[in-house]
Amino acid sequence: MDPDAILDIIRDKLIPATVNYNHPRMMSYVSSASLTLPGLVEGLVASLKIFPYSWALTPGSTQIEVTVGRWLGAAVGFSDNAASYMTTGGTGANLMALLAARVARTDWDVRRDGVTGHAPLTAYASDQTHKCLDQSFAMMGLGTSALRKIETDAGFRVRVDLLEAAIAKDIAEGLQPFCIIGTAGTTNTGAVDDLEALADLAERYDLWFHVDGAYGALAALSPRVRPLFAGMDRADSLVVDPHKWLNVPYEAGCLLVKTWGALSETFSLVHEYMRNIDTDDAHDHWHHGWELTRGDRALKVWVALKQYGASGFRRMIDQHLDMSARLAAMVEQAEDLELLTRPSLSIFCFRYVPPDLHGDPSKGQYLDRLNEAIETQIQRSGDGLITGTDLAGKRCFRPCFVNYRLTQEGIDTVIAQLREIARGVDARMRGSDA
Repeated sequence: MDPDAILDIIRDKLIPATVNYNHPRMMSYVSSASLTLPGLVEGLVASLKIFPYSWALTPGSTQIEVTVGRWLGAAVGFSDNAASYMTTGGTGANLMALLAARVARTDWDVRRDGVTGHAPLTAYASDQTHKCLDQSFAMMGLGTSALRKIETDAGFRVRVDLLEAAIAKDIAEGLQPFCIIGTAGTTNTGAVDDLEALADLAERYDLWFHVDGAYGALAALSPRVRPLFAGMDRADSLVVDPHKWLNVPYEAGCLLVKTWGALSETFSLVHEYMRNIDTDDAHDHWHHGWELTRGDRALKVWVALKQYGASGFRRMIDQHLDMSARLAAMVEQAEDLELLTRPSLSIFCFRYVPPDLHGDPSKGQYLDRLNEAIETQIQRSGDGLITGTDLAGKRCFRPCFVNYRLTQEGIDTVIAQLREIARGVDARMRGSDA
């Protein structure tokens, strides 16, 4: 086919059949836009096939990734000399962290011998943790039941007392705890666990302390909410996703650890055809992860930080925190909306409740069906996007503000549209039920 005809198909068929993440009324999932210059750079390095394989072949690309890890570690207060590995996203980064934890906290050669014939391994996280952690335990052969899901408090933060009780119980029963997982910004509500208390607990029991900060850790750039992240600097590993709040193109997740040895001891495996002449500066990424061929995921992050600086992203994050707080306050005052969680960061939950149904517990199932129908109608409208979740048995809306193109006018438009759609859907559903 002619190249122009191929591009026409992409323009006419592919692009209209996808959500527009760059839309100023995009406020769903944890979805951000793509900054222009990092996007252009992404296309450039792909076409030139620049990738951080080995120091001998691509020292520039390799050094950029090392530098980006240090910058991210310093930005969130984890470590200004962090070792790092860029991944496809938080899912891969969390799996790598758990693999490193398993190697570091077992007293046998788990890479060689596996886990059979030894005390079963267990780890601990809140019941609000991301589903990718369950997937990690399944893929590691430990089984999802080895990840103990601990009940959360009224603010959806893990209850440290119950977590410690679970550790003590497992030890008494002959199991081997190896990792505590804290969450710095849950996907459902944006809650930040008490990371200081979790760090104390990990130290007391000599467990690896991992923090999943894929969504929220970058909010530590803001002095307003940085106290929420106290203790994150004590973690053995931390996940951040620049393709979320830094608004760089997919894929750009990042695992941060305190030492390069934590990664090389987990992943390094060198065959004859991979040996390079050692130099004082040599750094080969295939010592520190399981991939050989991998795209350059760090340069676009480097470009974004060079263009806007930490201060630019700090201002954007503060703006998103303001937007979230303002909308939550408006919801709380509205007679037809119900605030279910207050925003710790830039996520919160609310639902539509017709004024005459407020305080009527018998209408719970109807309200779930109503809010789900409203959500579907908003998505079909194509004028904005706000998605929902299930929280404490209630179907609700879950706005998330990480999109740099999002405007206050756009937010107001989506909420006004939601309420208008809701009134019509409610009238139709009641008429149908009657």
